[in-house]
Parts: sequence; structure tokens; C-alpha cells
Amino acid sequence: MGTLHNLRARVDTRTGEVAYLWEKDGCEAFRDRGELIAAPPGQERDAMRSGLLLAAAKWEGNVRVHGGEAFKRAAVEEAVKTGVRILNPEMQAYQQHCLLEHARQEQARERQRERAHERSMSRDFGIGR
Repeated sequence: MGTLHNLRARVDTRTGEVAYLWEKDGCEAFRDRGELIAAPPGQERDAMRSGLLLAAAKWEGNVRVHGGEAFKRAAVEEAVKTGVRILNPEMQAYQQHCLLEHARQEQARERQRERAHERSMSRDFGIGR
């Protein structure tokens, strides 16, 4: 999972922009341009997730996303997983759908953990001499 801990920052002293590079290979994950955090085309979800985390830290957990429909939908999906709120009016219905789906998946995982715990507690055991 991408986090800001997997990145290093490089400041362009001429423009003030900050490029965030992956520690593993030095490739740019995204760039902080002040009022916009931009990701180069073709970036994976880890870069999007890390960019959203930075944006949330800068803008109190509420961000707007810009780009094509597929990019915005992917951003909403990652935002739901990280607790970031997308402010775009056109993405509110999709964000609500993703929130409900995320909650449903969490409930299913919790039920699965409970069943596994119950199975481990119900195994026969004995005490003898």
C-alpha cells in the first residue's frame, strides 16, 4: 500500500514545486504544485493513494479531483479507503455508492473473523493425567 513514507521529496527551487519520487526506483509518483497535486499519466493506485493522503493533509481531508471520468472514479474509490472526502458535486452519488460498498465489505470481513474465532474456540481439547 502506498504511503508518504515510501516517497522522497525533491524541491524545484525555481518554481517551488515539490516532486515526490518513489524510493524504490526514483520515478515520480506525483507533484505538489501548491494548489494542485498532479500525477503523471499512467500512475498506479499507490501514487493516487499517496497523492490523496498529501492532499487531505493540506486541505483538511476534503479535496476536489480533476481529470477524466475514469481517473475521478478511481480517485473516489481510493479516497473512500483512506477516509478522504471528495468535494466534486458530480462524484457525490458514486462516492456514496463506494462508501456503502466499502462498509459492506468491512462487515463481511468482520463476520469472517468472528466465524474463524468461533471455530478456533470450539475445537475439542482435553485435560488428563
